[in-house]
Amino acid sequence: SIRDQLSWLEACRVHLGEAAVPIFEHMYYSESSPPALLDGLLDEALKMPPELASRVFERAWPTVQNRVKRRIAGARHAAGDLVGTRHLQSELSSSSPEVIAEAIGLLMKGEVDEVLEDLVRLIEHSDATVRATTAMALASVRTDNTTNLLMILTQDPDWTVKVVALKALAERGERSELERLYGRLQTAIGSELTVLLKALGEIRDG
Repeated sequence: SIRDQLSWLEACRVHLGEAAVPIFEHMYYSESSPPALLDGLLDEALKMPPELASRVFERAWPTVQNRVKRRIAGARHAAGDLVGTRHLQSELSSSSPEVIAEAIGLLMKGEVDEVLEDLVRLIEHSDATVRATTAMALASVRTDNTTNLLMILTQDPDWTVKVVALKALAERGERSELERLYGRLQTAIGSELTVLLKALGEIRDG
C-alpha cells in the first residue's frame, strides 16, 4: 500500500542519509508511481537536509509548477542555490497573498541577507496577511535595520501586524511603543478598548 511505501521511505531517509537519495529519485521518476505516493514522497524528501532534497528533485525542476516548484525552491534556497532563491523572490510578486506568505516563510529558511530588501518592500503591501508574515520574518532577524522596520510596522492599521511587531520589539527591550499602547487604555472606549485589551493580552502571553 501507499502507506507502507511511505513508511519505508521514511525509514530510508532516517537510516540511510545520503544513500537514500537514489531510492527517492527512482520512485519519484518512476512512471508507475501513483500521484498520492508522489505527494507523500515530496513531503518526506523535504525532511532531508536541503542539499539532499535538492538532488532528489533536480531533474524535475524544469517541469514542476506552482506549490510543488515553490517547495522545491525552498530546499534549493536553503541549500544556498540561487536558482531557488530567485524563484521564491519572483513569487513575492504574486497576486495571491497566500503564495507570497509561503514564499516568505521558505525564504527565511535560507540566507536572510539575500532577501531583506524584498521584505522592506513588503511592509507596505496592500494585504494584511502579507504584512503580518513579513513582520514575523523580520522578528526572526535581530539587527538595527529590522528593529527600525518593526517600529514602522507598529503603526500598521491592522492589529495582527501591529501585535507581531510590538511583541518582537518588546523581546528586544524596545518598549516605548508598547508603553504608548498602555497609555491609550486610559482614554479608549468601545471597540477600540476591546481591541487594545486583546492586543496587549496577546503580547503579554507571547
